[in-house]
Amino acid sequence: MQQTRLSRRWMVKMLIFILAAAGLGIWGLVDATIAYPARGRSHAEYMEYQYLLAMGQAGLPVLPVEDPKEAIRALRNEKDDLEMRRARAEASDQKIEMARTSAALTMLQWLVALERVGDLDPGHTVHANPSERFSELSAKWQAKDQPKPLSGFDIPMQWGFVVIGFGLAAHLSLLIARVGSKKYRYNPETKQLTFPDGSSITPGDIEDIDKRKWDKFIVQIKAGGKTRKLDLLRYDPLEEWFLEMEKETPFYEPPEGDDATEVVAGRDVDEDRSAETPESSGREQPTETA
Repeated sequence: MQQTRLSRRWMVKMLIFILAAAGLGIWGLVDATIAYPARGRSHAEYMEYQYLLAMGQAGLPVLPVEDPKEAIRALRNEKDDLEMRRARAEASDQKIEMARTSAALTMLQWLVALERVGDLDPGHTVHANPSERFSELSAKWQAKDQPKPLSGFDIPMQWGFVVIGFGLAAHLSLLIARVGSKKYRYNPETKQLTFPDGSSITPGDIEDIDKRKWDKFIVQIKAGGKTRKLDLLRYDPLEEWFLEMEKETPFYEPPEGDDATEVVAGRDVDEDRSAETPESSGREQPTETA
């Protein structure tokens, strides 16, 4: 009694898909935990420098932001009003009012940047010596360009890639395990095919063969009033067994050409079947039955 094994070519394809999916997950994980947070923190630091600079230009004292969550809520509520006041001040050349409203709006940008990397807490908004902090940031950012800010979707999107990539890799791994747990058995002397559930058929039991999905390596066999699907791509040598059984069915019609069956049985399963024709590949044409 012979037994199927997983097709090596199908396994190679599955492993390639698993590696690609895992690669997507790793890429998303690195971006979500390292690359994007680092960029976001750089932008937050730059905006803090711009905020301290704007407060100095407006002649306002820099007070510690002890409750940054409340501060960002208040500034968001006032944003439209602050933008209107700044526009009016710019139109009427009121430099002090323009500097103050600009400082408030810059503070909002700073707090938003901290929020997007999970750093909206007093540890990042309260400094014992604001002048020293300004000197430190000025030395670092005075000659540098503004880092690209994060959008509110950047980090969540990377986590989405993590879920998709690792989820797909896990799904394909489970698929391989599930397919590998099923075995077909074949007796070459009686040409009896035993399915994974233990039921068996012989060529004489076959009532109909549906090969409409032959290009997708799928064949459906009707026997005993029940239709069963054979996946010829996943299991070796299931296709060879099927072709042997098909020849023994009462309605079998040999294809044109002397060696057509032998060519099919020995062909490379990695070829693109969708591009083949029965004449060019030597493959048997589907048998039509009533």
